[in-house]
Amino acid sequence: MNDLAQIFQLAEHDSRVVAIGTEGSRNDPSVITDAWSDLDVTVFVREALGDDAWSHWVCALGGPVIWQHLLNRDLFGPSSAIWDTYLVRYAGTKRIDWKFAALRQVELIYF
Repeated sequence: MNDLAQIFQLAEHDSRVVAIGTEGSRNDPSVITDAWSDLDVTVFVREALGDDAWSHWVCALGGPVIWQHLLNRDLFGPSSAIWDTYLVRYAGTKRIDWKFAALRQVELIYF
């Protein structure tokens, strides 16, 4: 099972998840991906996940070798929302950039 399929499977079994979004070069069919291409994923949830974002989601795809945890503001527009972002390198060349966004914060931006 590929990484994206695993992420969708996790989402199907987590009632807190509203949607999964992917961004970046892997969404462009004209871009040739290679072993170094990362996967950019946004997990939209009903409420902030807190530490569960790390333990349940990030670690579910393998043991992180190195990571950077960012608290980002204004990723997709003016908002006071802070989104948890994890830039993760797993064993080998696998890289996933995770963003976790509470739906309430997204609604404040767009609706």
